[in-house]
Amino acid sequence: MKILSKRAQDFLISPLHRNKNFIDSSQKDILWDSRLEARKDSSFYGDNILTLSYFTQTDNELEKLFLEAVARLATERNIAFLANLSFREVENYLRDENHLPVFEADGAIKPETAYLKIKYSLLCSLVLKRVQGHALFNKLALRPWSELSLVEKNRLVLAGVELLNSLFPKLKKMNLALADDAEISLVMNEFPLASEVIELVFLALFIKQEEKTSLKVVAVQ
Repeated sequence: MKILSKRAQDFLISPLHRNKNFIDSSQKDILWDSRLEARKDSSFYGDNILTLSYFTQTDNELEKLFLEAVARLATERNIAFLANLSFREVENYLRDENHLPVFEADGAIKPETAYLKIKYSLLCSLVLKRVQGHALFNKLALRPWSELSLVEKNRLVLAGVELLNSLFPKLKKMNLALADDAEISLVMNEFPLASEVIELVFLALFIKQEEKTSLKVVAVQ
């Protein structure tokens, strides 16, 4: 995928939010360093202001571009802004002029796929950072997912759902429909994060690093 926009190319040449001092050969994906600064209230989704930087060793230019673009756009904004930030808005931000394309139209890799990977990774990172010290967090995933009974899986996921709902107290809570070995079905209601973000969070909370799993989170009516 060729990047046509000179503005976007400048983001790659002169990134403002990449931490150049981070060196860790064991980390091959994205790591975010984020801070939430409370203003009007201390709620996760409220009027808190983001400060962002990132570490990455990816060779994917699209991912590098969207890391920088998202960091620039979301810094000094709140999580509500980030959750609602669409690919089209970011694409428009990267244009040299309104009528000029940012990317070649016939690329094999879809820019929106790369964008969503970056956005979802950041939202997951923010959620995990927030729940790390929560009392419920310490009760989760004491045994490998594969060793839990169906009843235990549902009980564990329900605790995770309650934990995530606690971050958004002013919105209608999502509900657990069913959890089985390979799939967690959720009724989203007003929950503001995509099911893909919840899946990343649950994989981090429930699945130990040595485990192999195809666990998926799906939204149902």
